[in-house]
Amino acid sequence: MSTQRAVVEGNSADAVVVLQRRHGAKAAAEGGVADAAQPLWKQLDFDSKVFKFPVASISADVTLSDMQPVLEKCAANGMHLAYWAPNSIPTGDLPEWFTGFAAASNVLLRRSVSPSDIKPQPPASFSLASVPLGPPARALIELGFTAGQRSRFRADPSLTQPQFERLYTAWVENCTQRRVADEVLAAYEHSDGAAEQPLGFITIKLPQGSNTASIGLLAVSPACQRRGVGAALMQSAVAWAAAAGAQQLEVVTQADNAPALAFYAFSGFEQVSSTTTYHIWLEVQQRIRQNVPYFTGSELRNLSSAMEAEEIRSCGPFSTDCQRWMEQHMGTGTVLLTSAGTTALEQAALLCDFQPGDEVIMPSYTFVSTANAFVLRGATPVFVDVRGDTLNMDISTIVPALSERTRAIVVVHYAGVAVDMDPIMELARERGLLVVEDNAHGFLSTYKGRALGTIGHFGCLSFHYTKNIICGEGGALLVNDAAFRDRAHITWEKGTNRFDFINKKVDKYEWIDLGSSFVPSELVGAFLHSQLLEAEAINTRRRRVSKAYHQLLQPLEASGAMQLMPLDDGTGNGHIFWIMLPSKSARDGLAKALGAASVEVYGHYVPLHLSPGGQKWGRAVGDMQHTVEAGAQLLRLPLWPHMTCVHVHQVVKAVCQHMGADCPSLSQVLRLFTAC
Repeated sequence: MSTQRAVVEGNSADAVVVLQRRHGAKAAAEGGVADAAQPLWKQLDFDSKVFKFPVASISADVTLSDMQPVLEKCAANGMHLAYWAPNSIPTGDLPEWFTGFAAASNVLLRRSVSPSDIKPQPPASFSLASVPLGPPARALIELGFTAGQRSRFRADPSLTQPQFERLYTAWVENCTQRRVADEVLAAYEHSDGAAEQPLGFITIKLPQGSNTASIGLLAVSPACQRRGVGAALMQSAVAWAAAAGAQQLEVVTQADNAPALAFYAFSGFEQVSSTTTYHIWLEVQQRIRQNVPYFTGSELRNLSSAMEAEEIRSCGPFSTDCQRWMEQHMGTGTVLLTSAGTTALEQAALLCDFQPGDEVIMPSYTFVSTANAFVLRGATPVFVDVRGDTLNMDISTIVPALSERTRAIVVVHYAGVAVDMDPIMELARERGLLVVEDNAHGFLSTYKGRALGTIGHFGCLSFHYTKNIICGEGGALLVNDAAFRDRAHITWEKGTNRFDFINKKVDKYEWIDLGSSFVPSELVGAFLHSQLLEAEAINTRRRRVSKAYHQLLQPLEASGAMQLMPLDDGTGNGHIFWIMLPSKSARDGLAKALGAASVEVYGHYVPLHLSPGGQKWGRAVGDMQHTVEAGAQLLRLPLWPHMTCVHVHQVVKAVCQHMGADCPSLSQVLRLFTAC
């Protein structure tokens, strides 16, 4: 293998952790906050200089059960980043807050250095020179970004590209200023290279009184692969270390960085040890997105399995297993996967068999698909208001909208909070109406012990990428009334009896009824299958974030500054956390302030009765006060399952600062977050 692969990198921060463990209690006892016997953490001087913010190292002896108060102390003492290299890797059921830690496996490599390594460099098509003391050229900084592409920070999903670049800019600046490096060598095309673009560079440090030098950063321009730049830089670093009196040269890199490991082996390094090190951000302004899709890690395996088996048609084994899983876990008779939540609604509308002039009652505060599905079948949406506390419709708004033309009621479980279903189902029985549950938000939320979507005649689910359980685009129709199940299979399969054909009940299939291509491919089922197996855990994590928001923002609600959505009593799924501001201008002002703090927030629906389509194809009944207020004053805060206490703290801090309220400390948020 060529030694001139573009990127190799040694992480000095990891090296400090490794060396701290090797040198034992003496090194660990320097600085930090001491416990009775040994310090539980210490500030790392070298890493703090590298990144220009306080960095902590948590003792390897600290266990997960002891971690929370240690993190609180680190946060209270202003640490921005904490490393932890435990004596044993955590296994089993990890606490929910542990999702905030990012792990990296680090390899320490070493080679000997002797006076014989001090020798002239072989002729090359480029020159090597020491980088002058002072601020680095932009080209050198950009090479630093190249060096970090295989680092632990580039693999950290919580760190944005600008934040990553700030880290490595600080590192390169501190190297060229000789704060964290004793020498920086760069390769140039010609001997007067100071004015040229560098081809690569390497940083070396020999601590005072030590005989072991270390490599910090080594970067080679991708345009200079296979030219010997990396090998020449390393040879020069070895010569420098030998001339400085070092007897050994060390470097730390990531265990999965195969090009770096091969390069170092070629350069005479041998592996000394490997360590799994975790890091957690305690204070850094990250770009916090409204929604971040959560992947379980088995999606690619399932997709590959389906492709290898050449099972990409509809109704394959993964899809069938998904349907059975939902039937068993949700307690319904028939589940049919669909290509989207929208198509699940469209199939439900088709099964309702609307006649000209039929009406369907639904909330105005919902997504357009709720209405579109029924307008496509010739029905007229009749829009009603929602409650001010849950933003759900209820029996009090439905009854005034009833007429002799009413055929169905569509309930929407907004934010995964259950509509009060019993009175609605009783009314439907009395009037001979069909009930469709638009449960796009409420997967596995419950109402009096029953899963949402299983109570009405039909339930419609969504697995859109913004939902709790995802497959990109996907959905499901729950057929809860046995009288509709046979026809549901026919309409699902384009109006044919193909389902019976697949199950060998007939020897050919033919056109039987109206229908459409509602079925998804097996690839959708394969992806969804991996998500369903972790559905409960995903919802639990989302509820944790929702509960933390609710408790942290309660003082603002008590002061009248905002209204919070209802506290999750264990029946919800943490799909959305919304707040209601006193006015549209207040909502817009807070949204702007949060955006400036790198927090992505949005309102939600434009009420359907106020939209051009709603005015053309539907009508509204009654006072729509709460719907109009929600459309103008509601704001959704970021919420995704792998949000950490740091993310929640940044959001809440930005809200409180804009409102002029006291901000909770990170240690307070951590304490609350781990308790939720």
